[in-house]
Formats: sequence, C-alpha cells, structure tokens
Amino acid sequence: MSTVTNAREVIVTIDDFRTLARKTKQELVPPTTGYEAQNVRFTEEFGSISKRDFRAKYAAMTTLGTLRITHADRYYKNSTSAKTLIVAYDTFLKSGNDTTGAFTNIKTGLTASLRWKSLTFKDLWYGCNGTDSPQVYDGTNVETMGVPVPTAPTLAEGAAGNPNGTYLYKVTYEIDGYQEGSASVASSSIVVASKQITVTIPVSANTRVTARTIYRTLTTGSIYYKVARVANNTATTYTDNIADGSLDTTVTAPTDYAAPPAFKFMCFHKSRVFGLRSSGNLS
Repeated sequence: MSTVTNAREVIVTIDDFRTLARKTKQELVPPTTGYEAQNVRFTEEFGSISKRDFRAKYAAMTTLGTLRITHADRYYKNSTSAKTLIVAYDTFLKSGNDTTGAFTNIKTGLTASLRWKSLTFKDLWYGCNGTDSPQVYDGTNVETMGVPVPTAPTLAEGAAGNPNGTYLYKVTYEIDGYQEGSASVASSSIVVASKQITVTIPVSANTRVTARTIYRTLTTGSIYYKVARVANNTATTYTDNIADGSLDTTVTAPTDYAAPPAFKFMCFHKSRVFGLRSSGNLS
C-alpha cells in the first residue's frame, strides 16, 4: 500500500483492491473487494481511493437555520439510480434537492437534535436515533420500521353458505410483498346458521403494505387459522364461505412479529439488520 499526501488530499493505493460489491451478500465478498466505503472517493488510478474534499455549501444553499445538523448521508436507490441527501435537523428528517439546494421534510415530530445512525438494505434507507421508533425511507415515503398491526376486522352475516356456528376473526398486514406482521386483536364474535360471513378488513396508511391475510377460528374455537390472503391494500371486504372442515389448519395467525424497539445503533451483517438498544440489548 502506498500513500501520497499534500495540503488538500490524501490518496491511498491498495494493491489488491478491485471494486465494491453492494449486490453481493456481505459474507460472500472476497478479500479483494469492498462492501462499504465511507468518506472516500475513487480516483482515476485503478485500486486508488482519496479522502473526500473539504466541506462546501450544498447547492449554494446558505443555512437550514441556527440549530446543528445531527446527521447527513447519501441514500442511493439502486432500482431507480436516484440519489438523495438525507439530513436530521431539529425534529425533522429532510431530503435535499441537489439542483436547487432546497430541503423537504420527509418526517416530522421526532425528538429534537438527536444523532442518527443509518444504513441501506434491500434498496431502502433505515435510520435510528435511540429514542424514536426506527424509520425506513423508500425515496418517497418514510414509515416506522416494522409491520404495523391492523385494527380488528368487523363482521356481518351474508347469504346462505357454509360457515355454521360462532366465529372470531383476526387480520394481519404484509409489507414489501413478503413480510407479514402480528395479528390484530380479535373481532367481536358472530353467530351464523349456514351463512356466508362478510369480513370488513382495514386498509393501511403505510404505503409499503401490499397485502392483508384473514384468519378465523373454528366454531367456538380459540385458534386462528388462515382463511385467505387479500393481495392488495385497497379492498375493504372479503366474503368467507369456507366450512370448518375445509379450513386450512396448518397455518395460524402470527403473534410474535412486533415492530422493533428504538435502536441507538444499527449495522448490516450476513443479510440481516441488527439494532442495539440504549440498554445495550440486541434486537
């Protein structure tokens, strides 16, 4: 390894360094390949990196105000090749426009002036400050990290059908097309005599919710079995016409997929995001 130094820059050449591999699982990255580079730029010479330049105004902007910026990083969205400057300032998370220098609030109502830690995973930006719920940003919307828990569904008797007895229902949200959260509290019970049941299911305000799954008991039962997966976040009702004997009793409602606690630090390791709470416990 060789180093060249002057008053304005430091250039380091790592003989065996080849490239970054962000699309490769971290544990599979070879020794000649990096996974993350912070506060450096790649130079024209193969295998060389240089320290970032000295500070400058962001797109000629003068100031956000008199308070300090407690976090700033770049979010690169691979699927769209978009890049966004994200800063934490006062009670806000803000995204910057590289052309105009203007900032837009993407999250408000946070605890003031806390330091943030962040990372990018599966094309999403994740951030935490140890006090507020961890946040996730997709380039358009900021949501609380984790899958929200729905409100209870409501029930009504329908036309003649197969359900026959006393039933309770629950519902779950699914985000990003694969991650299901904890089930809601139970609905009020309904008693039907060979009737279909109309289930009114909640629609989530979380823009990452892609589906809802409905669960119900057998008549007078206490275990919630899967009835159906509604593959959208728009439909408000589902008609259940499944007899007890035809209900899938191999899939039950999840109860232990709660949203994560407030993280103070987070890191990415072996295709997982690990968070450290203020108490020192991992989550």
